[in-house]
Amino acid sequence: MLLHQCVQPESVYIWLLNLSGMCGFIAWLGIAISHYRFRRACEVQGFDTHQLPYRAAAFPIGPIFAFALCLIITLGQNYQAFLAETIDWTGVIATYIGIPLFLAIWWGYKLGKGTRFIQLQDMDISGAR
Repeated sequence: MLLHQCVQPESVYIWLLNLSGMCGFIAWLGIAISHYRFRRACEVQGFDTHQLPYRAAAFPIGPIFAFALCLIITLGQNYQAFLAETIDWTGVIATYIGIPLFLAIWWGYKLGKGTRFIQLQDMDISGAR
């Protein structure tokens, strides 16, 4: 009962809705980056991309466009909160809470597992793993 008095169910719903939506766009940003880097690694390593089961006809414009569009949509989710006379910080936090949460989890994983950025020429694109 006390929690219900402090936090409105509608607010919790909006926060969870915003968080899930933001995570979806972050996932698509990752997909665009992964696609671009994979295809670039294929080119750098001399792999014939015609051997791939699926060939993206719009490469490299396709993943670059997808990344730019998802980034614009992600950052523009609640631009109105910044246009008001006083910034609506509650709205800003509710909308963009997924970004710092994602970054914290990502950096925590990178630090915990000791992963590093792999150069295109060093990527394993053989599928042997």
